[in-house]
Amino acid sequence: MSAPSVPPHPSRELPLATAAKSSPVAGCTAPAAGGTIDPNTEVEPFNAVNPASTANQIAVWQQGRWSNGGAHALMAAASFDGGVTWGSQQALPFNMCAPGGLTYERASDPWVSIGPDGIAYAFSATNNDNAVSPARATSRRRRTAV
Repeated sequence: MSAPSVPPHPSRELPLATAAKSSPVAGCTAPAAGGTIDPNTEVEPFNAVNPASTANQIAVWQQGRWSNGGAHALMAAASFDGGVTWGSQQALPFNMCAPGGLTYERASDPWVSIGPDGIAYAFSATNNDNAVSPARATSRRRRTAV
């Protein structure tokens, strides 16, 4: 006996959205360290829903994946309508390709969580020194990602 077919939930039928037409960090001059960059890749996406306002979501992903690990940058974008539309993306400050970022050459393994107070926390693993770096949102303002 086969399991009954369950129709998908309507909220899961949203069309796919392109995060960027071209890489916003393509001009970064981080050393290649023996790898090859694919600047327009967007991989390892992760999404968090704000428990204080479920229409608010934050997505993070790797932008510009290296063939031997890590990315040019970790990016973030926020939605305030349940993921139907997304605000502008920004590079998170986890490595040298992000404005004001740490001195690490690459970032990897993006993660984001939103606390019960609506404050977002993002994390990154780096390919230098095997470090884990956190970041905390400094504002709950609309259109601020992390």
